[in-house]
Amino acid sequence: MTLYPFDTEVCTIDIIVDGTNYYFTQIVPSRISYHGHKQISEYTITKWQLSNKIFEDGKSGIQVEMRLGRNVVSIFLTTYLPTILMNIINQFTNYFTGDYFEAIVTVNITCMMVLSSLYLSTSTSLPQTASIKNVEIFLLVSLIYPFVIILANIFLHIIRSQKNLIETFVEEKDEKLSICER
Repeated sequence: MTLYPFDTEVCTIDIIVDGTNYYFTQIVPSRISYHGHKQISEYTITKWQLSNKIFEDGKSGIQVEMRLGRNVVSIFLTTYLPTILMNIINQFTNYFTGDYFEAIVTVNITCMMVLSSLYLSTSTSLPQTASIKNVEIFLLVSLIYPFVIILANIFLHIIRSQKNLIETFVEEKDEKLSICER
């Protein structure tokens, strides 16, 4: 699951003749065919394989191995694309000129709320594992990005405000000096 959605799952079916019939029966793999849909829910059947196998108890049998891959296009369209688009919108707010502090903060907070709901819905739909999945790292970084933009704009707003205060103070001082010189 760490490589989600690029991981593959391997499912096996073990066929063994058990009991006294084991000594009188031999299973020989010849051919396997699957006539169902290749697309099953979120998985796509990528490979079928039929082989002889000797199992743990020393008995022989047949093992059917089925490899399942995920529908990456579906996952990209529902998870990755919206996240990328939200972060592009976040990036565009950096190019606002003038005093648009409130608009920048509002857009980024809205993006954070949407990204957090996307993160929660995605992480709850994934199977629970001990390791962090790559998609979760991607979503967390995407969630942190608007927060960083908000912090950067707060610092810029403070610096601009202090600069305006200093300029106003200097202008007032220059006016007083020019009055005193007259």
